[in-house]
Amino acid sequence: MRRAPHLRAIRSVLAFATMCVVGGGCIAVYSFDREPPVGCKDAKDCPGSDACGQKLCENGLCKLSNPAPAGALTLNNKPGNCQRFVCDGNGNEVIAIDDTNVRVDGDNCTDDVCTNGKPSNVQSKEGAQCGTVPTVTCSADGVCQGCTAPSDCGEDTKCITWSCEDSVCVKNLAIVGTIADDPVPADCKKNLCNAIGEAPEAFAADDAPSDDDPCTVDYCLPSGEIAHDLASEGTSCGDCFACAADGLCKPCDGATSDCHEGACVPKPQTCVNDSECASTYCVDGFCCDSECSSTCMACSQAKTGILSGLCAPVKNGEDPDNECNSPAADTCLNGNCSCENGAPDGNETGTDCGGSCNPCTGTWNCGGDTVCDGNVTATCCEQVFELCFACVDQSQMCKNLHGTTCVLGAKNQRFTFGLVGKGNCIPTFNACKFVDCKCQ
Repeated sequence: MRRAPHLRAIRSVLAFATMCVVGGGCIAVYSFDREPPVGCKDAKDCPGSDACGQKLCENGLCKLSNPAPAGALTLNNKPGNCQRFVCDGNGNEVIAIDDTNVRVDGDNCTDDVCTNGKPSNVQSKEGAQCGTVPTVTCSADGVCQGCTAPSDCGEDTKCITWSCEDSVCVKNLAIVGTIADDPVPADCKKNLCNAIGEAPEAFAADDAPSDDDPCTVDYCLPSGEIAHDLASEGTSCGDCFACAADGLCKPCDGATSDCHEGACVPKPQTCVNDSECASTYCVDGFCCDSECSSTCMACSQAKTGILSGLCAPVKNGEDPDNECNSPAADTCLNGNCSCENGAPDGNETGTDCGGSCNPCTGTWNCGGDTVCDGNVTATCCEQVFELCFACVDQSQMCKNLHGTTCVLGAKNQRFTFGLVGKGNCIPTFNACKFVDCKCQ
């Protein structure tokens, strides 16, 4: 009885055949038509795979059912290895050389070849055509050159766009994973761009068939199964409807949400600090759905006219936070200060109104609370000599300009305040102190 495991092991070894590659080279794989057969308790005990048939365990011995026909390709095949895995009709998987299964590198100046089952990418001969016209050829160092237009290099696709730079063809690749095509929607497969500009068929988790339930998220699993997970609570599923925790589509819950433009939005939550909000944004005293930091944007109903907690443009004609204070009469218009929105809807700067326009005015600001105090440059004078060449004291000129009227859009004016000592600068040069005055 102690010899049985040893005997089974011997049988397992004997059941493996030598699988020879056509053209040379051999590896060991399981052969179902070998004798003696391998003993088993169930099919999982049988060696090998189901690549060329279904493994069975009958009467304690391994056998194969429904063998695949000779020449059938197996799942072990991979592109670009110059080989072909096929079934021999007896349940065995064999390898044959396939010189058509070349490794493509996407370089127009290499030849993709197979030599006795081995792939290589050999540089093309000098003068070989590499574009769409005969004058575009490979150079001695493998550069595709001679183009006068991008179309000379190749045809643009979803994965490749061509450019002609200094008579050299340049291939510009789309980001790997870019969708090139989806010929059969909802089959868990799409044609995706790869690293060399091809678009092979690939698994796509988001290309799942829908179960027509707005409160589930449909996606594909690598196994081929389709999953339908519950959508997040609050996901919109209709006009003023949202998905509930139980996965059902229900009307907005009046106790916790309001209907705004067809969507269920949380009721306003007051706050003092960002940490009090799930969004981490406390704006205008309410938890806001975004940072809402742009000019003429706010997050309270008093300022926007819509529900508090939703970032939206400030009401037209108002400027509650005094953001459009240049000039003082300027106000918000469609989410921008009216004098800075680039549209001819009032007194403009730099806009052709088709007639006589009075420019919007502002005031020169030369440092706020530290008027004309300036800042020490980050780099020393020996590194930016032109900055320090005329670094004289212009503090009085700066103070004279600060607070005076200016036309919005005017260029900043820089004033220097003389050389100062700074850290590791060479003493002879030091650093220059300056300020930039802005028209605001």
